[in-house]
Amino acid sequence: MKLSIAFLFPVLILTACGQPVYQAKYSITVASEYVESFKVEAIANGRNLASVEHNLIIKLGHLPPGELGVCKQTAGQNMIVLSVDWWSLLPALEQQELVWHELGHCWLNRGHTNARLADDSPISIMNTYHFDAQTYWAHYDYYNAELFGN
Repeated sequence: MKLSIAFLFPVLILTACGQPVYQAKYSITVASEYVESFKVEAIANGRNLASVEHNLIIKLGHLPPGELGVCKQTAGQNMIVLSVDWWSLLPALEQQELVWHELGHCWLNRGHTNARLADDSPISIMNTYHFDAQTYWAHYDYYNAELFGN
């Protein structure tokens, strides 16, 4: 997920499940909260993550300029790397959006979509560019249904 330069100018807004035992490893403890809420929402929307949820590592790392996070999938292992430069600067809701976006890649095999809603908001959190918490919150229920409905 990349930083949306369009949001930097006006206000300097930073943008860019039967359940088996969960065995993921996290190097950032706060990310575990977002992973658990993702699982709850996935189950509520009829998504079964049993085949993928145990193969996840989330860590902070250095990413190219403007990138906030990336999902790397290799040999049955999912690794999410979150930008060490941006993570602590993002409000909690934008951290959730970022982690859920990357889990959309890693666990739901979703790609990017840059279509827009009628109000010009992104049609999905699977947008290439990370968007602000106000937009995410205004469409929160819609974005969750869209993410897990595909």
